[in-house]
Amino acid sequence: MPEVRDSFDVVVRPASEMTLKRRRTRQVLRRRLRANIRDGLSREGMTGRVASRLSRLIISVDVADDGPEVTRERVRDVLSRMFGVGSFSFTLGTCAPELDEIVEVGRALFASRVQGRRYAVRCKRMGRHAFRSVDVERALGAALNPGARVDLDDPEVTVALEVDEERATFFSERMPGPGGLPLGVGGRALALMSGGYDSAVAAWMLMKRGIEVDFVFFRIGGEATERLALQVAKVLSDRWAAGTRPELYSVDFGAVVDDLRASAGPSHWQVVLKRQMLRAADALADEAEAASEQAAAAGRPARRWRQVDALITGESVGQVSSQTLGNLRVIHDAARRPVLRPLVGMDKTDIIAYADRVGTGPLSARVRESCAIAVGRTETRAHPDRVAANERGLHQEVLRDAVAQRRAYALRALTSADLVLPFLFTDDVPDGAELVDCSVDGAGGWRPAGTRVVPAPTLLAGRADLDKDATYVLFCRFGTQSAHAAEVLQQLGYEAYAFRGGMPALRRALEGGSPGRVAS
Repeated sequence: MPEVRDSFDVVVRPASEMTLKRRRTRQVLRRRLRANIRDGLSREGMTGRVASRLSRLIISVDVADDGPEVTRERVRDVLSRMFGVGSFSFTLGTCAPELDEIVEVGRALFASRVQGRRYAVRCKRMGRHAFRSVDVERALGAALNPGARVDLDDPEVTVALEVDEERATFFSERMPGPGGLPLGVGGRALALMSGGYDSAVAAWMLMKRGIEVDFVFFRIGGEATERLALQVAKVLSDRWAAGTRPELYSVDFGAVVDDLRASAGPSHWQVVLKRQMLRAADALADEAEAASEQAAAAGRPARRWRQVDALITGESVGQVSSQTLGNLRVIHDAARRPVLRPLVGMDKTDIIAYADRVGTGPLSARVRESCAIAVGRTETRAHPDRVAANERGLHQEVLRDAVAQRRAYALRALTSADLVLPFLFTDDVPDGAELVDCSVDGAGGWRPAGTRVVPAPTLLAGRADLDKDATYVLFCRFGTQSAHAAEVLQQLGYEAYAFRGGMPALRRALEGGSPGRVAS
């Protein structure tokens, strides 16, 4: 029986782009990558030591209680989502960099693996040796040959090894990483996050370039819309942001939208809205920088770099009316920081494919459009003078108040309960909302006029004929069935809430002063 080791090694090859940098820059990038790997392993409950060896990183991972195979699978998952990793391999064994010993150890490691199969030997050397790479491949290939067949074009098993001046390392599989640059080496930016496909993919693309990203969500719909945006940002944080601690700021933009509707012409609403969002994002970035400055001045370690260098949006030329080239120019002028648009030349189908790869696609598919506030004809080539004229009546204190009252979420600390309970219940019936009685056995003879009756099992099965552009308030006799149904509907992308306290609380609320609702 082979000896079961308490730890195993993983060889990490940094992304090829990192190897092209100057020596001093490479050192900075590698230090950050090492720190991010340690954090990624720790977040998954693993411990590992990361050391540099020539152009590689060597991770020694302790086998977890669930065994070596499960631990390897978890390590594979972490490294496949670690920006800056070009590829990685699990080490099968090592020996001295001598040809005879390489052949002997290689035969012991791989003889049973290649038996009866097609195989190839691939050797990469670093440094000076008394032999060439092809000498290793021929000698080890010949030693493995009895009972197997060499096939350099389509091998079933690849016998791989890397030889430097101190040792030879054997492995059999090279697994790809995401490439890019280690997260945190490219500065810091604030991404405008709707929760839809575009904004999530745009943030991910710039995270891949090493940029540390926080998020801002502008809430125009109800509380439930915030929940989906948080879930999307949480996926980006948990899957891709090892080494950082991203936050999401939620800004209630309801009053800002009311203000621009009262001040600007409808054809300019979309352009003015996007400009107000950029102004708000700039203000949030200013506050983040100021907080870091104050921490430094007080001698406290700042959690982040002081500068917020840019804003990120998911805009793509021509995708909607506000994203024509002329409108993008006018929108861009409202920001004091550079506005990065990594999707600017991409098609929607390409963006959705990226979202599925990132892991945000299924959630983003449920997000309904809340920023499309325009009615009738919209301006597709807004002139700066006309935009300025439409903005003269805006009350910028409304925008400042919205920014000041934002909510902040530390994404890594959010639990499943945090993503459900604050958004599930309501204590009133919003204007225009439709009441839904989801009691399985009826509501005991009481039901407000105009209430739709849809039993909870129908809602839970997704068979109800509901409009995703509408808002729903669910109730039942005790409030338990409605809470479960509202959670399922929110997960499906509906703006749905359970009335807190069930049917008795709803009856008290309506009979106490809601003239538009009467009992039937």
